[in-house]
Amino acid sequence: MALESILLKDIMSQNVISVKKDTPLKELMELFLKNEISGVPVVDEDDVAIGIVSKSDIIRSEKEIGEKISKDVSNAEQPFGRIPEVGYSQFDVSFQEATYSTSRVANIMQPTVISLEEDDNILRAIDVMVTNRIHRICVNRKDGKIAGIISTFSILEAIAANDSSTLSHYIERS
Repeated sequence: MALESILLKDIMSQNVISVKKDTPLKELMELFLKNEISGVPVVDEDDVAIGIVSKSDIIRSEKEIGEKISKDVSNAEQPFGRIPEVGYSQFDVSFQEATYSTSRVANIMQPTVISLEEDDNILRAIDVMVTNRIHRICVNRKDGKIAGIISTFSILEAIAANDSSTLSHYIERS
């Protein structure tokens, strides 16, 4: 079967796990770990995607929190003009835990949603992923609501199940 004949509706994950923008980061991390997933769409009250959030966004926020802690500690007035060593103390850990409990998905999500429709083919998904350097795409129904998710893993599964010569044919055309 030629890759261009593989439609997204045939290979997408239809059991979409999504979150709202007011979901706490702690809950998001638990969701990722429990379901062994790396990203989810962020949806509004009508289940229309308004963003994407991934493990990378959490890691990026962790780095920013750590940088803020280091900056706050190094800028604090110290007795006798002593400059503290930058590192994590019990206070820093407590601050991080409090931040994850109160911070929301809206603070770290990527607000741009790149989506395709169910009748788009796998080659279109590959082009969009490579061009935009992304690993998942929302697949929408005609009404704009999410029908599924296509990931790089879904694409690899489809290619592996297909005749490998069709992939080399596509690569030669690119």
